[in-house]
Amino acid sequence: MVGSGTVVSAVVRTTPGVVSVVASAGGVSIAVPRTGLGVFAGSTTIPPLPPFARGSYAVTFVARDALGRSTQSSVGVRVR
Repeated sequence: MVGSGTVVSAVVRTTPGVVSVVASAGGVSIAVPRTGLGVFAGSTTIPPLPPFARGSYAVTFVARDALGRSTQSSVGVRVR
């Protein structure tokens, strides 16, 4: 579970041909920085959230290669 002020981190390991990874949840998308060949990693702090934002969300990671082909994977997160 995460809540306001929680630091959330992610490491995404891909094939070397992937050029970008984007994480999306609740209508918000952020680019995950590339930290090495086939490795994308980053962190963010959950901002203050109103009570109605509590609940379960799927965080979807979309990886794209230079030809525009993509694949995705999702992880469930519960916001308190």
